[in-house]
Amino acid sequence: MSKNLKRVLLIGAGVLAGLSLSMVSPKAATINQRGNALTSYIKSSHFNFVKNAHYVEPDNYSDNYNQNTNPDRTFKATGGNYKVNYSAYAQLDDQNGNYNPQSVAIDKDGTTYVSYRVGPTKVQIARYPSINNVSDGMLNNVKYGPVFNGGHGQAMALNPKNGQLWLLYNPDGSASSTKLFEISKSSLKPINTVKFHMSPYPMGDTLAFDKNGNAYMCIRTFGGAAPVGSLKLFKGKITPHSVNFKMVQGLRYAPGAIMQNMSYNPSNNRIYFITDGEIMSVPANHYSHLKPSDVRADELSDHYEFEDLAFHDGKGYLLVHYPSELMVSNNHVSQSSKVPKRVAKKANKKATKKHARKNAKKVSAKQNRKSTKKTTKHSNKNNHKKVTKRNNKRNAKKSVKKAVRRHDRKNRK
Repeated sequence: MSKNLKRVLLIGAGVLAGLSLSMVSPKAATINQRGNALTSYIKSSHFNFVKNAHYVEPDNYSDNYNQNTNPDRTFKATGGNYKVNYSAYAQLDDQNGNYNPQSVAIDKDGTTYVSYRVGPTKVQIARYPSINNVSDGMLNNVKYGPVFNGGHGQAMALNPKNGQLWLLYNPDGSASSTKLFEISKSSLKPINTVKFHMSPYPMGDTLAFDKNGNAYMCIRTFGGAAPVGSLKLFKGKITPHSVNFKMVQGLRYAPGAIMQNMSYNPSNNRIYFITDGEIMSVPANHYSHLKPSDVRADELSDHYEFEDLAFHDGKGYLLVHYPSELMVSNNHVSQSSKVPKRVAKKANKKATKKHARKNAKKVSAKQNRKSTKKTTKHSNKNNHKKVTKRNNKRNAKKSVKKAVRRHDRKNRK
């Protein structure tokens, strides 16, 4: 074999080896998106808030979470217009309490993904082969991916249209340094990253996708022109190359004090809002033109921290912390998209009464102050009129007497 031929073969082998290596371990792509990811928004003065029922959670609910473990416990529905109970299903591996589960996603085949916060800004993704693979109260055969800088790991969601798994990185609600990681389902590490900014409203800590590939997120208001405690809703698209959202509508009352996550149920095509102690949902196809009757709410007992909610085969799996485990809904979620008007009306009336009782003293005191002020003002006004009338009458009499005396003096002269 000639030297030239050997040289060609060696070069060819090197090229093939390089191609093979690049295919086995491709480099993660990073996109720095230019322009605002929030393509349109509504000014607060023109914002349309749906006047949904207000189911009041205790102000200190999230201050002291219940940390008791009971394999037979049930979260019972204690309020709301659509009541679903949840029972203990399976505990998750949390490395003896060192890992903090933040989000859960379940694929069509039952493969379950959990994002764990393992440090101040470190995240690790775990994969369980099947949501049904439970023994001795544990979800089995966990596999962990590598630890990476993923922030809090708060929001992870599956896009049911294309099967992509996305994780949100949003440090302290920043408007300028937000990232979305596409996670490999095999290696459990980021394979694509989109860096973007959103203003004047930064992306929240929630994320969900519907069956058509639409992305959803929300922001709870804590001040400003919008009513405190309301919920602003956003809808958009997420791809490995871009992120775009539009503000579409709002709910007058958010389901709780802390928005933990969002989720999507393909069985009834509804978007879910998860907070501590309460779960609220709305139909995905009405997301930009909701009515009060579209809103479902389920208040639950036992004072635990609710992290996320995922659905499979019509059942809901609620991720809770302290301890790290999944609770399962006791019944399949209704296919109906709306709450019956009779049920909604009754629940709304009950919620209104509950809210009214809570604020009765405050409102009564305010009304009393206003009434007292008005009465005092009215009384002072009337007294002023009486005094003025009496003085005018007295002055008129004096004037008449003076005129008479002047007339008499003139006649005597």
